[in-house]
Amino acid sequence: MAISPQNRLTITYWVALGLIALLSIIGYILMHVSLQTKETDSRLLNLAGRQRMLSERLIKTSLILEHPQRNKPFDQNVGELGQIFDEWVQIQDGLEKGDKNIGLPGKNTPQAEKILNEMHQSYTILKKAFELILNVKFEEISMRPKIKIAIDMLVSYDEIYSKHMNDLIYQYDKEAHQRLQRSQFLAFGVGILTLLVLALELIFIFRPSVKKTVDYLSEIQNNNIELNKLQVLNEENMKKLSEFNDELQGKNGILQEATRVLDIKNNEIRRQRDHLAEQSKELTIKNDHIINSLRYASRIQEATLPEMKEWARFVDESMILYEPRDIVSGDFYWFTEKKSTNSINPADRQLILAVADCTGHGVPGALMTMLGGALLNEIVIEKNITNPAEILKDLNKKIIEQLKHNQSLENDKKRLHSEGMDIGIVNISFPDGIVTFAGAHHALLQVRNGEAIIHKGSKISIGSTHHRMEKDFDLIELKAQTGDTFYMYTDGFSDQYGEESKRKYMSKRFREFLIDISTLPLPMQQKRLQNELNTWKGGAHQTDDILVLAWRW
Repeated sequence: MAISPQNRLTITYWVALGLIALLSIIGYILMHVSLQTKETDSRLLNLAGRQRMLSERLIKTSLILEHPQRNKPFDQNVGELGQIFDEWVQIQDGLEKGDKNIGLPGKNTPQAEKILNEMHQSYTILKKAFELILNVKFEEISMRPKIKIAIDMLVSYDEIYSKHMNDLIYQYDKEAHQRLQRSQFLAFGVGILTLLVLALELIFIFRPSVKKTVDYLSEIQNNNIELNKLQVLNEENMKKLSEFNDELQGKNGILQEATRVLDIKNNEIRRQRDHLAEQSKELTIKNDHIINSLRYASRIQEATLPEMKEWARFVDESMILYEPRDIVSGDFYWFTEKKSTNSINPADRQLILAVADCTGHGVPGALMTMLGGALLNEIVIEKNITNPAEILKDLNKKIIEQLKHNQSLENDKKRLHSEGMDIGIVNISFPDGIVTFAGAHHALLQVRNGEAIIHKGSKISIGSTHHRMEKDFDLIELKAQTGDTFYMYTDGFSDQYGEESKRKYMSKRFREFLIDISTLPLPMQQKRLQNELNTWKGGAHQTDDILVLAWRW
């Protein structure tokens, strides 16, 4: 159903107001969370400082107990020591495990937890010494040496405990300052985003809407003027018809005039119809040109991909499922053969294989695949780098340089570029079957005797400036056995929405399906994958480019 201009204008205003309201709510939530965080940090710092003060008071009160000639009786000093000791123990336990009664969350960072673990020994010794003092009766002469021993222990370990407590307070203060900076950064970002949205709404919504409103009012006013003119003309014609009712010649003249006006209007209608038909024809031609260009680009892209018959020279069984979403694809695979270094046996060789998912779909993604393939040729074939982790490191650096991401860290924070790719690379050594793997947001699935072994790559992407330009990738080495089946794939299959379920296929379900069919010959697995994809997708639009590659050792 077509939306009227009035309803479209109303919807536009509601969307604009909704965005402003949403950003205001987000700002309020961030401010509320920031205030809660500040309150918690203040409470934590106050109690940590009080714990240090209580420790000093415990030591001072214990030293007083060693000299009975004091203004206060021994029992009164012991009672005061017990009260301070109970609060000291409660705060220490709260710092380590949390205590809602005194407002301690108990969720420490790894750095704070490390300091607490280091001070726990000195705390335990101090605690035992204090407990010994609290259980001693001063009147018993035999107990005074025990007090002396306990006080010596306090003096010896108090300095260690105080040092750890000072380190803990400094760590809490540092973490509170970092959280405050993050909150301020988020609040500043939301404020800038709000101003940007308001500016965009002013430029693209409010100002065009006002113009359209003025145009609508002007059009209505012009239509009213035309209607008034037509009404006057109609009244005059009716008057003439009434006056010259018996004069057929006059009536014929009026009819001829009306016919002439109708002819003019009909000619105008025909002219506009022909103009619209011509525009429609031009649009059809342009659309055909675009489709033909994409198909030609697809043939060029496929020509750059390695032929699977070359892949068949290395393994007995293999398969590939390659389904671009928009004629050209943002997914690609690549492989090449390299002779093993320092080997005199002609059978010793390495196969370097890559499966990648580039940012975007269609033409942007296809351009990234061409760039990725060219850079892999440069790194592996020309520079002779065969270690998968080193290949990824060099590829990441070159992608950032090619896309001009090598700017300052401050600019990276502002722009947060994410162009690049998720990619997995394996090096298969023949004939010993040593497989080395490295992945950037990519995994290698190995199925052995019906059991899945998932080799996960590093959780960083190639080219993204969310991370530093120099990235280190984990290298995984394994020994393939006869019958092992290996799978490398992008996220297109698992992210596909079903027509009936309206949900994604999901990666866990996809792995389970691969395990179920892993014992079948690989060409049959390809057919099963294609049938599963078509059945799940139904009439729904393909969500992403799809690439699944497998081989059996």
